[in-house]
Amino acid sequence: MPDLQILLLTESAMDDFPSLPNLAPKTNQVYAIPAEVESLVKSRPEDFNRIIIRQIITGIQCTQAIPINSESIACGFLPLFHAAGTLCEFIRIIYYGATFVIPPSASAEEDPTVYQMLRNLDMIIVCGAAFSEQIATRLVEEDVHMVSMYGMTETSGIVLMAEKPEWNLLMPGEKEMVFLKEDPCLAPSLPINPKTGAFHTGDIFVETPAGSGKWFYKGRYDDILVHSNGSNRSGTCLLVELSSEKYREGAFQLIQSLTHDINQQIPKHSRIRRNMIYILPPGRALTCTAKGNIARKKILIEYEKEIEELYQQGDTKSGRSQEMVINPGSIECFIQQTIAEILNQPAELFSDHSKSLIDMGMDSIAAMELHGRIMAQIPELKLAFASIFDNATIQALGWHIFTIAKEAVVEPENIRGFLQTSIARILDVSAQHFANHDSSLVDLGMDSIAAMEFRSVISKRFGFLTLPYSLVFEYPTIQSLTEYLVRASNAAKTQNGAEDDVEDLDAYFERFVDKYTLKDIGPFGAKQSPHDSAGMSILMTGASGYLAIHVIHELLLNNEVDHVYCLIRGDSADASRGKLEGAFDHFHLSKEVLLANEDRLTVLPCDLSDAHFGLDEATFNHLRENVTHIYHGAWRMDFNSNLEAFEPTCLPPTLNLAKFAVSGLAPKQYIFISSIGACAADSRSLIPEAPHPPDIRIAMPNGYSRSKLVAEEALVRMAQQGLPVTIFRYGQISGNSTTGAWNTREQFPILIRNAIKTGVSPMMSLPTDWIPVNIGAKSLVELITRQKQPDESISVYHEVNPHPAESWSELIGYVGNLTGRQIKMMSMEEWWTNLLKLTQTKNGLKPDDPILTLLPFLEKMASSPSATTFGRLDTEVTCDRSVTLAKECPTINETLISSYLDYWRQIGFLDESDFH
Repeated sequence: MPDLQILLLTESAMDDFPSLPNLAPKTNQVYAIPAEVESLVKSRPEDFNRIIIRQIITGIQCTQAIPINSESIACGFLPLFHAAGTLCEFIRIIYYGATFVIPPSASAEEDPTVYQMLRNLDMIIVCGAAFSEQIATRLVEEDVHMVSMYGMTETSGIVLMAEKPEWNLLMPGEKEMVFLKEDPCLAPSLPINPKTGAFHTGDIFVETPAGSGKWFYKGRYDDILVHSNGSNRSGTCLLVELSSEKYREGAFQLIQSLTHDINQQIPKHSRIRRNMIYILPPGRALTCTAKGNIARKKILIEYEKEIEELYQQGDTKSGRSQEMVINPGSIECFIQQTIAEILNQPAELFSDHSKSLIDMGMDSIAAMELHGRIMAQIPELKLAFASIFDNATIQALGWHIFTIAKEAVVEPENIRGFLQTSIARILDVSAQHFANHDSSLVDLGMDSIAAMEFRSVISKRFGFLTLPYSLVFEYPTIQSLTEYLVRASNAAKTQNGAEDDVEDLDAYFERFVDKYTLKDIGPFGAKQSPHDSAGMSILMTGASGYLAIHVIHELLLNNEVDHVYCLIRGDSADASRGKLEGAFDHFHLSKEVLLANEDRLTVLPCDLSDAHFGLDEATFNHLRENVTHIYHGAWRMDFNSNLEAFEPTCLPPTLNLAKFAVSGLAPKQYIFISSIGACAADSRSLIPEAPHPPDIRIAMPNGYSRSKLVAEEALVRMAQQGLPVTIFRYGQISGNSTTGAWNTREQFPILIRNAIKTGVSPMMSLPTDWIPVNIGAKSLVELITRQKQPDESISVYHEVNPHPAESWSELIGYVGNLTGRQIKMMSMEEWWTNLLKLTQTKNGLKPDDPILTLLPFLEKMASSPSATTFGRLDTEVTCDRSVTLAKECPTINETLISSYLDYWRQIGFLDESDFH
């Protein structure tokens, strides 16, 4: 075998190796830019020789396609402990006596000579994972020949080439690559799917463009993890291996630091809490697949007990035996447990709280430590050291601490400081992040899980108060929380209830409506002719939302629509486009519709709080002159917060869009997506398809519903001045009637899941006229593309199912039949009591159970079940004008419910064990 010559690719050569000489054009090869690291041995030892032989044969076959000889110069990028690196690069280069070139460092990107060298190479082969689009684009622009290679240890490799502009398109919808079990290239002992008779690689491809026979490698099937609440994130794992016992000392602090850094780079809903970190004891290891990857599902089963304990124990690394809740009983228990630890005695010895602590062994040193631990719990507590001896029994000391603690914690400055440091600790960020006490905690990063933890912390500090589950949503700033806690504490002293936060509802409602109504619209009269629907161009907000994404799908299928402009929050056009495509994927909509209508679809990153939507002047002016219709669906989905919480993100954009609608040559049709919640408390049994009376009391008593009513009334007043307005009031939007895809963050999927898991469900009078999202979207597009009547300055449509189920109990009956479970119906009050017990028991609900996000909403329903009745939305006009709603909307029956359950099982929202 010839000798191996080693050179460096860049001129900055090391002393031991010379640098690469100038290359003659098109005489050399470069192999394999790495994108992942795998172990060489990925199967059972008895199969290893067979795999090696197969890989060598594959290597020879590849060599025939890419000739190598002793004159060749090859650069190997793959690590030598990787099968491809050893077999496809190193052994092949040695066999032919080619020159081996050391790959460049990251700094070589700045070396202008590198691109010239790369241009002289026959090709660059990319393999291992999806390659960086940014880097690849730069290489293609530099006229470098890129080639994609797809393969794996289990199946060997296949080299598939394309022309330079299409470097990432492989030639043999969105498909998964599978290998039939009879395939001679398939390694033995691999898991074969019994349903398909094939080995599933988990690699996802998209035909680009459709029908071309060319496939774009998108990534792994398991790249995205779906949380139980419907949110998702990348499935990337972090493994920190502690090789010796000495490194375990301080390991928790090290991992906390790493976790803090990682949390800044991932979505808020996926951030890791400090108390959810588990360090494996010596001798235990995470189970891996034959390829060396983490076997996530097996690990969840193997460590189920440890994971459950993490949820139950809370912060086990804080160094505190327990937290002190400010009520007499809890304080006494804290003193008992603490003095037992200090004296190194069983806590049972101190169970008689009327006995003297001095007689039971407490000396001055122990008293000093007890005093220190109490002060650590409540730093602002003015507890004199002498009071430990003055109140020498647990009972007396507990009452003394309770008395002075109540006074200390209700000082406004103390409350603000406590709230600021507590939420910062929960979210693992600097307390300075919450320095502005008037900023919404939700906008600053508090999600529903953090909110429940925050409420728990507040409840411990204010143990003498009964706090609602909706506390941190109704009072979403540190300042409003402080004011509430001061009022509630003062009211508790006088045994009076806290004062009503809104004394004059009519004035309160009018203030909001007036603030967000555009005055003096100008030259457009009430009889102004609306835009002709032919050739419509529509501007959409909230375009990646559940309903909107289906509306976009329908608009692109409609030939009367010239162009669709999508405003989506994002840092760049690529990021916003990614959200749109991700939503198409998530809700199982065909991407072929997007690809076939690229010239009719524009995605723009936006800031709706800005008068120009965060767009540059040229783009904004283009929209102003070309858009004919506005679809406003961007709204915060939050049934817990109050009306004020919707001011920053929802109501100002509604006004900004109205200003945009009356700019340009003619007024733009303003389409507003409203909700049944805006009129659910209306006393009328049948609510007409017309503007509501201006009364906040007809809306459900939550910020979401009231903000929708405010927007409706503001638009009605603007319509009276000439702005053409169409309001769509939607009832409960359910899953797609074709695919079953239903957003699992919504209340009904969560309630159904809870009924299956617990075997009980509340009796509720909630509407059961659910409208499948695809029907609701198609009906909307049908209605907005019809010709408006000249005298219609405002139209109101009701999008609910004209074929509803009889009741919630009937729906739960379908669920029970389909899952094989007996689900007991309870009164709302009984069910709520049962749910609270489950949240407090060891084997009950976990802190990330999606039902917990509904606790504030459910608490209100349980406290006044008779008030939770809903008027029925009239659909006569809507059905008369929409064939889709009248004729195509399916009846809510067992068949429809079955499609939803199948989808939830498919995405992991429900488990196989949920079906008997």
